Amino acid sequence: MFQGVWQHIRPRPRRRPKVYSVHKNHYCPRCNRGFTLKKNMSRHLRHECGMAPKYQCPYCDKLSKFTQNIYAHIRKYHPDQALCFKRLY
Repeated sequence: MFQGVWQHIRPRPRRRPKVYSVHKNHYCPRCNRGFTLKKNMSRHLRHECGMAPKYQCPYCDKLSKFTQNIYAHIRKYHPDQALCFKRLY
């Protein structure tokens, strides 16, 4: 009876659990935060460490150092609004 129905329903792909490494070989010289990859530490030094957030949500006071976080925030908390951001400096 339900044979045709089950052919069109596909199971959702399962997400792999996040694995947090305890082997952090690269440490920020400013704040001592640890990273597994040197490129992640370099990004942290360039964009995050000691820097004030550059971007703000135009609909509330949410601040972020990355535009992708503002976009995700707007999609979640302001779903009917346009995707844009304010650059503070």
